[in-house]
Amino acid sequence: MTRAYLSGISQAPQRDLFRQILSIATSGLLIVLSIWILEVFLPAMLWASVIALVTRRLMLSVQPRLWRRRWLATLVMSIGLSSKFADDLSP
Repeated sequence: MTRAYLSGISQAPQRDLFRQILSIATSGLLIVLSIWILEVFLPAMLWASVIALVTRRLMLSVQPRLWRRRWLATLVMSIGLSSKFADDLSP
């Protein structure tokens, strides 16, 4: 075997290892930066999740009364919750 062939074999695993480390580091950096950007929105997303979970049963009980239309039940619930929150915020 030639010397060039043997040197190419020995450097291939090092190059693959470098690519793997670089790809893991880049992925980790993207995850950290995404969390850092989303950190501002986490409280709002948490409250939205809580409100959605709490009002789900009410929406499912309203839906049969509105011809089993989910969009109509969602519209009624959205208007009702918006008016409730607007009423609570007004002096």
